[in-house]
Amino acid sequence: MAIRRQVFLACLSVAALLSIERGAAAESKEACLQRWLVAERAQIVYGISKASLPWALIVDEDVWAQIPYGTKIAMIETMQCIIAGPDMFINLDARGHRSNKVLGEWRWGRLEVK
Repeated sequence: MAIRRQVFLACLSVAALLSIERGAAAESKEACLQRWLVAERAQIVYGISKASLPWALIVDEDVWAQIPYGTKIAMIETMQCIIAGPDMFINLDARGHRSNKVLGEWRWGRLEVK
């Protein structure tokens, strides 16, 4: 029961953090970074792995499974903004923090959830 409550609260946090209206051209890397740091402190995301291409966004598997598709996109867009800037695209994978399995593939602005 405590884990479900923790996942629920994490989902609410993710939604609140990342559903802020984001105008890609108007948003700065600094604004993206600040949003990202809050999610890291909440242990919703664990950073990025540059061990292979494409780079991988490391996410809490339980949270990823529970959050809506739009919030998943917002998480990836936030990391993309930090790495490449607000007007650029890069390919990323979302990987689970425990299993290292690919949970989603972000290719040219489209997310395929696995």
